[in-house]
Amino acid sequence: MTDETIGWENLSPQEMTARLQALAGKGEPDLAPFRAALQVPGVAEVAVRLLGEFSIQEAWDLLEEIAEANKVLRKEARRAQHRMRTRGFRPTGETRPAPSRRVIRALATGFNSEGQQLLRVLQEAPLGMLRSIRFVVTSDGIEDIAITVGNRRDMERALAELEAGLSALRGFLVHVPLAYVARRVRQASEKMGAAGRPLPLRYNEALEVLAGVPDDPWPAELDEPVPRPTPAEVERLLREDIFASWYLEPDSLNRFAQEWIRITSAIPPETEEGVPNLSLIQARGRMTARIIEELCDAATCRRYQEQLQEQARLFLFLGEGDLARLAARCAREFDQVPPEENLFLRGLVEKSMDQTLLWLRERQRREEEEREPWELREDASGRLWVPRKPSPKEGETDSTTELWLPGQDR
Repeated sequence: MTDETIGWENLSPQEMTARLQALAGKGEPDLAPFRAALQVPGVAEVAVRLLGEFSIQEAWDLLEEIAEANKVLRKEARRAQHRMRTRGFRPTGETRPAPSRRVIRALATGFNSEGQQLLRVLQEAPLGMLRSIRFVVTSDGIEDIAITVGNRRDMERALAELEAGLSALRGFLVHVPLAYVARRVRQASEKMGAAGRPLPLRYNEALEVLAGVPDDPWPAELDEPVPRPTPAEVERLLREDIFASWYLEPDSLNRFAQEWIRITSAIPPETEEGVPNLSLIQARGRMTARIIEELCDAATCRRYQEQLQEQARLFLFLGEGDLARLAARCAREFDQVPPEENLFLRGLVEKSMDQTLLWLRERQRREEEEREPWELREDASGRLWVPRKPSPKEGETDSTTELWLPGQDR
């Protein structure tokens, strides 16, 4: 007997009810008065109902006892337990059942020049809708998470537009196992935790789709003991369109490209005998080594190695086993030789330089055209050189009158 139950038998039903209401209002954890009230007709129902106002395991257990032992009070006890649940209380040993939402598909892109990879999961949602969970991951962590819900037609159209955009950039969208997405997201979040960086908003919500999904293991077929890749094999790998997005940015190579233009203007590409000039080949090799030394630090090399490993998996998903094994061999070479001797890295820098030189030549051509006082106009009536209109200055609009030629429609 507790202080609250002393003299309980001398109270009227109205007084008992008032005392129980006061105890429930205070959240008093002592449930002895409620047990005592269960023996009083007319008060027992009130006691059971008020037990539902608590959010403690003892109240839940008492209601469970009542529901099992008293048929008259069973319905009221279950209602009280329901009210406890609606307030968020979960009894010991019981977990909230996760909604069963089937994953429609999991998708992954390759990597862009900044090392970003897009992962997307499409999941069924209520009312026939689809839920899209998008992750943007890098070698440093998770850069962005977005969750959207829409109808199936809109989601499919958005995916088609994404695929078309990637194709225009020589990229691709690969159907991957959900375990691939789970591993990539977990690895990225672990890196952020190790660096003390906060996870993006909605991370926990997005992670629900990956709950209980194991990481995909490293494919055994990519672990074969094979020799280092040859220059011809690296050239073959780099011919794949996806690697164009890995090229170093032209702005970072601009000074090297300008220097190379000066070198090639002084050294002919071929000797008098018509063979490639060895001096020029050696100069290009030295410049490639300089670029790697200055622009490809340890973090950049680790990023390329990780991207090659992931690209090997993606090639496997695409059914390109030979390319997958070659990419895996190139990834292993980062652990075998210094960066300046890494054939993949050298090949990537060479391709980047070629692209930068093309970009520079195109820019010079446009600048020269703009300096020309005349420009060629062509239409159905023929060709005519006309004065070039000056480009409007920033903030100004073009107020010049279009030149009309005989035979043209106004």
